[in-house]
Amino acid sequence: MRIIARFSSAPRVPWANGRGETTELVTFESSRELSGGDPPDWRLSIARLTRPGPFSPLPGIRRWFLPVGGAVVLTVDGARTPVPERTVAAFGGDDDVALVELERPCHAVNLMVAGVDSVPPPMILGRLGDDEFDRCLAAVVLDPVGELGRFDLVGPGRLDGGAPDGAVAMLIGLRNTR
Repeated sequence: MRIIARFSSAPRVPWANGRGETTELVTFESSRELSGGDPPDWRLSIARLTRPGPFSPLPGIRRWFLPVGGAVVLTVDGARTPVPERTVAAFGGDDDVALVELERPCHAVNLMVAGVDSVPPPMILGRLGDDEFDRCLAAVVLDPVGELGRFDLVGPGRLDGGAPDGAVAMLIGLRNTR
């Protein structure tokens, strides 16, 4: 296993609408290297959710959103959409999306894929060291384990250095979109 990005040292950037910040683990540009140069381009970030508000419009982008640390309620094109903690919600960047309720301040894993209307679910909950982990492109660690911190991004393979298998992670499976 290789560490692709450490959450603790990844850059924090403002949301497109300026109403919050996110920690960018993979940019659209750097995703090309991780994907072997194959499309689609994608971006992965960890947003801090502290209060209700609108999502940034991102035309031409398909989005997957996973709250961590609390449940949230979104509206997507006016439809109330409860999203339990560690459950993936998907929507388009053209959709009118707003965070309308949150249990407590929390984070959200955000995967954004450019130029696709729909793809097979590219984010699934899994565990490091499982067969699904070996087939994924990358994984976001949800529970710290060994030398891995919460929200660190790791690449597939068996864990080196004695870190235990089995940590809960969000597996990024964009290899299946080609």
